[in-house]
Amino acid sequence: MVLLRGAHPAAVRPLVETLLEGHAPGDPEAPCVRVCFSPQELLDAPVGARVVLVGAERAPEWLNIHRPVVWERELVLLLWVDDDALERLRRNAPDFLDWVSHRIEVPWFAPEKAVAELQLALTRVKWIAVSGEELVVEASRGRRELDANRPYDDLAAAMDSGDVLVRRVETDDQLWRLMIAHAELRWRHRVVLAEPKVLPPFVVLISAGVEDWERLANRLEALGMENPRLVAALSDSPNEARGSRVRALTIDDTHMELLGRVAREQLDDASVSLARDLGLADVADALELATWSDERITPERLERSMSGGFRDRRAFARYALQVIVDVLLSGTAPVPSSSEDLQESVSTVFSRLLLDPQRLRGWDPEQAPSFERFLRELIEDLAAEATGFETKNAAEAASLSAPLPRRPSR
Repeated sequence: MVLLRGAHPAAVRPLVETLLEGHAPGDPEAPCVRVCFSPQELLDAPVGARVVLVGAERAPEWLNIHRPVVWERELVLLLWVDDDALERLRRNAPDFLDWVSHRIEVPWFAPEKAVAELQLALTRVKWIAVSGEELVVEASRGRRELDANRPYDDLAAAMDSGDVLVRRVETDDQLWRLMIAHAELRWRHRVVLAEPKVLPPFVVLISAGVEDWERLANRLEALGMENPRLVAALSDSPNEARGSRVRALTIDDTHMELLGRVAREQLDDASVSLARDLGLADVADALELATWSDERITPERLERSMSGGFRDRRAFARYALQVIVDVLLSGTAPVPSSSEDLQESVSTVFSRLLLDPQRLRGWDPEQAPSFERFLRELIEDLAAEATGFETKNAAEAASLSAPLPRRPSR
């Protein structure tokens, strides 16, 4: 008697294939293989049959009393049990379990068909959703794993470096962030969603689930099929129960307009406004920062950022901070002698820049077409003047920046 512990559904097919030794169900040359879904069915098993007993825990006391039937009928008995079933047998049929001669841990793995489908999808499509932890493990090989709650720029940077596997995709907002970041990267590389609760409309969903062995066998038996239990074990019929609980993302014209603008790299004020209207605050912040590039800055936009609201000022502040850090790290500007580290130096120069907006207003595109070059020269001057400089407004000015990591270059 063999104890098959684990009862993983994906192992049903290879188990029965092994017992049949390559023959099809009903083949007269095939070994005698039976599947029993209750202990009492052992009484009807042919002498010398190879029997897989599913549901032994349903009548443990009966098994304990009638255990001699296994030897009387010379059965090769394989007990298909999960951990809960095994514990019940230990409590209620200890004498029966004493006759177990071999114990085998059933491996936890994804069905071969699901793995083959996943491997094919990874060569042909950009968005894949996988259901079933064993299939998630397979999909994670060679891919960076991310949490959907990571900051937008972290997601974009990871997606820019290669294929990613994203866990905990639970809301529309999280999914839109991933879609927009992918659009900004012109759909490079692949995105694999692990056990998502919401799906985009263009995803391929692959499930590691298989249909319940007994339920499928009963349905085939009701249809009059021969050898329904063996046929059910060898079936590729998937279990759609898990996938059906996944909700599709609601797409409307506003969402599609934003996604289209980002995919075409139309990163302007309209894109930022659309993202904010949709409630995608971190996406809007990232897009707002992205629009602050040397070729997109105009005197009108610069003036609007200095005289506008908090968000306008913050967008410029984040852009300016990146330039300040780059200038100070490049060594083209002196570090103030009163600064003990780079962070203090950046804060000092940044404070002076924001507290003296007239210098920024002095930019003339006709004289200095590159605003970034103009800003770098201004920062070098401020760094040279900043020795010992401190201001009570430094903390307030720095709070406007809320700096994010530098977005990946395209």
